[in-house]
Amino acid sequence: MQSSAHYIKNTLEDRNNMGTLLEMYENLTKQAEEQQVDDERVQVIEKYAQVAQGLLEKEYPNNFTDEDVVKLADALIQHDIGAEESLEKLAELEDAGRVIARAFIAELQDAQSQ
Repeated sequence: MQSSAHYIKNTLEDRNNMGTLLEMYENLTKQAEEQQVDDERVQVIEKYAQVAQGLLEKEYPNNFTDEDVVKLADALIQHDIGAEESLEKLAELEDAGRVIARAFIAELQDAQSQ
């Protein structure tokens, strides 16, 4: 039979080990999620590179380098990022316009009712 001090010590060690195992699990989960994000990014970049290579093959058959593919892929990515940012800005402006229009209509209705 264990003494109460020995039991407490073992219990605390078990809890400490469980904390360590939980931390290890959380770290592994985080690493797996980061790896998945990295894999998805690589897939997107590969698709842009394939598109760039296809465009260059069509326009300049056998007359381009890997550096040309990288430059064009980067330009395509930057173009799409710019387009996405423009769409987001347009959506924000549309929302702001709707708010302003509603406020204007409310003011007109208030002015007409007085």
